[in-house]
Amino acid sequence: MTTQLPPSSNIAVDYEKDVKPLLSQHCYSCHGGQAQQSGLRLDLRQNALRGGDYGPVILPGKSADSKLIRRLVDGDGGMQMPPSGPLSPAEIGILRAWIDQGAEFRTDVAEAPAKPIDPKLAAVIAAVRGDTRTASRRWSPMIPTSSRPRIPLDRRSYTMRPALAGSTP
Repeated sequence: MTTQLPPSSNIAVDYEKDVKPLLSQHCYSCHGGQAQQSGLRLDLRQNALRGGDYGPVILPGKSADSKLIRRLVDGDGGMQMPPSGPLSPAEIGILRAWIDQGAEFRTDVAEAPAKPIDPKLAAVIAAVRGDTRTASRRWSPMIPTSSRPRIPLDRRSYTMRPALAGSTP
């Protein structure tokens, strides 16, 4: 026997004002940044859409088929969520409308574009990560040819090998 779902709200749902407070109050303590029971994290879009140990729980555009809504209404064959007590039909309606409207996690404010990274900083980062080809390509133009060493450098530490430098270890 299937339980009747509360109707989806007929309003345009804003994630920051309508959805995030609901998820924060009822879900994040078990499925947020600090804890991810059943492998489910709902505070980040990529993780929420990927789902948890039992697969996706949010199907954008299909609230009636989303496990999140089913768990809130009748438990979907498991424990009804949240364990602290059921959400009101109006709250479930807001979540249904949000999912039906695409389950967006951001407001309409665009993200600031990423700042370009300084090439010298990129070379240092590449060297620290061990990317010797990228680091040597980027560092080579910064070192005048007259001061470049003529002996090979150790690929792991970027230091000259002691034997080639004329000293013994």
